[in-house]
Amino acid sequence: MGSRAEGFTAAELSDEEKPPILREYLRRWKWEVGAFFGGVGPDSSEAELREIAPDHPIFRVEMR
Repeated sequence: MGSRAEGFTAAELSDEEKPPILREYLRRWKWEVGAFFGGVGPDSSEAELREIAPDHPIFRVEMR
């Protein structure tokens, strides 16, 4: 009743793929989640974002 299931696949992105996504996430939500990113923010360098990437899993979700 009102529920539905859809198939999907999920794959974790490599750490090299994460910096642009982390940057945008922090741009939008740093005020709320900034404490979990060790001082790294949307204006941080690419190297700083790569350094924290292993601590923040990001998944690509594809619907079947």
